Amino acid sequence: MNAKLEKIAQMEGKTTYKDFRQGFAPRSLAGDSDADIKMALGMAQRKVGVVAIAALETRYASTLLHERALRRAWDHKVREDAKGQKTKLPPHEVALLRMGAALAVRRLAGAQMTQHEVAEYAWMLCVRRERLDEAMRSAGGWLDGLCGDAEEKFLWALTRAKA
Repeated sequence: MNAKLEKIAQMEGKTTYKDFRQGFAPRSLAGDSDADIKMALGMAQRKVGVVAIAALETRYASTLLHERALRRAWDHKVREDAKGQKTKLPPHEVALLRMGAALAVRRLAGAQMTQHEVAEYAWMLCVRRERLDEAMRSAGGWLDGLCGDAEEKFLWALTRAKA
């Protein structure tokens, strides 16, 4: 894994405030060891959007902080696609796609799931495991695409920030 992307993971949980002995004002850029990462993330976000950066942070920080936003973005995309095809998704299909997205986000964050666990989720949804697997792959492919775009722009911005 690229060392620069590892810094995204290191930022998770860090404070933006100085040591209490130095007061409680926000850090200056000179005192912030992650300033280059934060600036590059901001620059990349302007190019690819908030959702792609959320996916990137989910992958490299192994966090579920953005799970809800990613699930909702996937739901919006799926509904817009259906609207473009002039079809209406049945409620049961919407539930399947939402569960597939939730599990795909968890997998993106590094959660390991056995086929038995996926089969249990499929059972709860009253669908075959293969259908849930397909929904997870679909959402996972979308998330991977977002991450790829965000990573490319992030690394580009990081080289620009250091120049």
